[in-house]
Amino acid sequence: MKKNNIKKLLHIIITYFCLLYFCFFLVSCKNDTGILTNNVMDKDIESENEENESKNDESKEYIEINLTTDDLNIYKSDKFVLLKNVIPNIYESIKYYGYENFIGKPISGYEDNVAILTKEAADALKKANEEFNKLGFGIVIYDAYRPMRAVNEFVNWTENEDTKMKQKFYPNVNKSDMIKNGYISKKSGHSRGSTIDLSLYNLKNLNLLDMGGEFDYFGEKSHYDYKGLTLEQKENRKILRDTMVKYGFKPISTEWWHFTLIDEPYKDEYFDFPVSKKLDVVFDENKNKRINIEVIGDYIDADGNIDYNYKNKKYVNFGIENLVKSEGEKYVNEDLKSI
Repeated sequence: MKKNNIKKLLHIIITYFCLLYFCFFLVSCKNDTGILTNNVMDKDIESENEENESKNDESKEYIEINLTTDDLNIYKSDKFVLLKNVIPNIYESIKYYGYENFIGKPISGYEDNVAILTKEAADALKKANEEFNKLGFGIVIYDAYRPMRAVNEFVNWTENEDTKMKQKFYPNVNKSDMIKNGYISKKSGHSRGSTIDLSLYNLKNLNLLDMGGEFDYFGEKSHYDYKGLTLEQKENRKILRDTMVKYGFKPISTEWWHFTLIDEPYKDEYFDFPVSKKLDVVFDENKNKRINIEVIGDYIDADGNIDYNYKNKKYVNFGIENLVKSEGEKYVNEDLKSI
């Protein structure tokens, strides 16, 4: 009897543990299924995130632009042109776009290394350039149109204590005397759009001609008739001046590089739109419905370099969405429709 009772007890215990193990197994399977499901969901989420990141990365290949209404009114007026579009073989070295200037940093309003002039000044300079080319020379541009905000920065700079570029650009001049001595003015002819600062380079070896002094040096060395010049330097300055005068530009005696179109179209207007490749925005005949994008922003290649020669001419209608993509090539801010 006792043996039978023991066997029954063992059987019950074994059955109990078997049932317990089976229940545990079912729970484990359920949990495993849940974990797998979560993993699949995680993978789907990760895949979706990767896809979105890929789209975001793709959008980073383009520079988004923003234009104010005032800027757009200037751009659509056809008053000004990018000089490179008129004279393709000029060399642009806009000093106030970078650090090589008398203040030692980029100046307000200079967004790109481009030269902008009124159409009239650009056309006159094109004729001068053709003659320079016949002589074996090309034009290098140091400054052209200058926004008023940059002029204001120059004036404000004369009132602070920064002299880090003194040794190179104004070793014998006190900052506090620059306005009084005429080196800096509260209004600049450059802001009227028909004044240009330039020099010449040799078309064969691409070397700059020796003019006997650097651009924007504040001192007698910059005067056209400076007594310390060599014969070569005098001749180089004479070639530059004589040719510019021949095609309608007026020089000044204190800066060998500085010329203003005599028949400038805006003698009493001073502009403040930024120096930017965004100027290359051409409106159609309706002037307010759509825009022909030529160079709006810059194309960025896979290495992160800007391709300044990349051009796209596509019509983009306004109001589609906040950011309109033109056939996978350019992005345009929807604010453009606000004019």
